[in-house]
Amino acid sequence: DALPICLSQPIIIFGGMSMAPEMLHNSLWVLRIDLDFEKKIEDHKQKAIRTPSGLGPLTHWDELSGCSGAIPSPRHAHASTIVGDDLIVIGGSDDTHPLEDGFTFNLISRTWRPLELTISPSASNARLPAREMASMCVHPATGVIFLAGGRDGDGLMIGDGYSAKSVGDTLEKLYDCETHRRCCHTIVPSVHQKLGPVCLLVGGFTPAGMPQDDVVITTTSSGLRAITAPRKLLRKPADELHFGLGHSSATLACDGILRIFVVTGIIPNTVGSTLSVYELIVDGSDGPHAAAGSLDKGARAIECVQELL
Repeated sequence: DALPICLSQPIIIFGGMSMAPEMLHNSLWVLRIDLDFEKKIEDHKQKAIRTPSGLGPLTHWDELSGCSGAIPSPRHAHASTIVGDDLIVIGGSDDTHPLEDGFTFNLISRTWRPLELTISPSASNARLPAREMASMCVHPATGVIFLAGGRDGDGLMIGDGYSAKSVGDTLEKLYDCETHRRCCHTIVPSVHQKLGPVCLLVGGFTPAGMPQDDVVITTTSSGLRAITAPRKLLRKPADELHFGLGHSSATLACDGILRIFVVTGIIPNTVGSTLSVYELIVDGSDGPHAAAGSLDKGARAIECVQELL
């Protein structure tokens, strides 16, 4: 239940909950991947060695030690993203209630510092309300940080969205939309042919506790500052479209077509388990349609994505 964040090639994981024994964490781990492993294996094949040996580990875990500053308390279900050399952590849960704090960790100096998380417009220097299971991203085209949704201390889903121009800036409240309340969703940034920089809210859970099988787009006229209320691009067209819990998503924009790829998570009330990848295609007129491909449990998701492409 830790949150993975990709920084170039390594993968950064902060916090989370282990289950045996059940325990919250506030440590940082880095997973380094050997990007040459496919070449090494191919070299072994050419040498007629059936089982690659002597290659060393293809992945390697390191715990980041020597961290200083205002280290966050142990937590899970937090929102996080990477901005330059800084890891941002907002909210989460201490397993009794949602948290309202935020932190930034500099990956070079290995120093933690707290974030104020004040919001505007506000007449009283209000802070971001406590939340868990929210999602956050940074838009590569604008550098703007975007945070949306989650669940509050009363167990209610949240339908708001915020942006910040840089780490530590005041959060600008962009919308609070009753019809788009959700948690456990993913957020992916992209660029739309007509709408410009956009952020896409994919799936999640509804206030009724049911999986949300849709995509909501937030549009902008200047970066992510002049955002409008979210617009729903795709609603479940038929029973075959299910994103599930713990899904992953990514986008690809090319030749005026925006493609959204969703790798399914756990599908409630189903027998067995299959891995599916959905390709949601959005053309310049915002007219989406969906195509789906499935793989048996345990197969590599990348193979399914390659088939869709």
